[in-house]
Amino acid sequence: MQRLYAKAVMFIAPALMFSIIVMGCGQSKPTEEVIKDGDKGGGTTKRAASKTPVEFSGKYGTLKGKVKLEGAAPNTEEASKALLAQMEKQDKKHCVDDATPAERQEYKWEIKDGGVGNVIVYLKPPKDTYFKIDMNKRTWPEKVELQQPHCAFIPHVSVLFPKYYDFDKKKFELTGQEFVVTNTSEMQHNTNIEGGANLILPKGDKKVIDPFDPTNKPITISCNAHGWMRAYVWPFDHPYAAVTAPDGTYEIKNVPIGANVSINAWHEVTNYLTGSAKGEEITLKDPETVKDFTIKAQ
Repeated sequence: MQRLYAKAVMFIAPALMFSIIVMGCGQSKPTEEVIKDGDKGGGTTKRAASKTPVEFSGKYGTLKGKVKLEGAAPNTEEASKALLAQMEKQDKKHCVDDATPAERQEYKWEIKDGGVGNVIVYLKPPKDTYFKIDMNKRTWPEKVELQQPHCAFIPHVSVLFPKYYDFDKKKFELTGQEFVVTNTSEMQHNTNIEGGANLILPKGDKKVIDPFDPTNKPITISCNAHGWMRAYVWPFDHPYAAVTAPDGTYEIKNVPIGANVSINAWHEVTNYLTGSAKGEEITLKDPETVKDFTIKAQ
């Protein structure tokens, strides 16, 4: 009997000790809230309840700059010829004869006056902080539309601001911005949203997409029928993001002056222009901050 008792103690004691350790570790962890949202594009997000708003002067200014091409330019002419050959082989009338020149050219590289278009430039708050959104300082459009005129998505790259997290209310709030996919062609089209819906739109039809969750990378949109068709949309939880114009210039309005934040830029071929997702530290100045980037074609 004593032997059985001793064995029981030997078995129970470690288990009891493990339970105490686990309970103690659980209590010592910082409070964390798990936010689940059923809309496509973001999945489950974790946010520490101890986050604080980004500190700034209370004033707002402008962030602008240019993404400049460094080194030799990519051979877009050859790429466009290869794309045109694909289009002619699959659907010459719809993809080539009826389309505009802009829809028939290589779209991965858009270069003008030494600058590169279709680059997403965006800000990130420091660790354990967040951008407190002033909804009265609206700089984002009410609607972002993705069109399919023939065998291309236009625009090729877009930024979205569908939701932000209100830390006072502890929930996501909608900004009211709509993302609309429109088939402006004369035939039925397919729109396949990464991680989301696979739409079949009749000619002239449109679909308002459920608001995306904010994501940490762009969402790819493709067409199952025409394999070369690609578009990218990046939903942020703040309005401090922009897509460069064909000449590489960008402008972001109403950024928080005095804030110490990170800045980064993303291109579909080269990925992050700063070398990593972390970005570079920058202090936003009054009345404006100028930040340029360079990009090398690969």
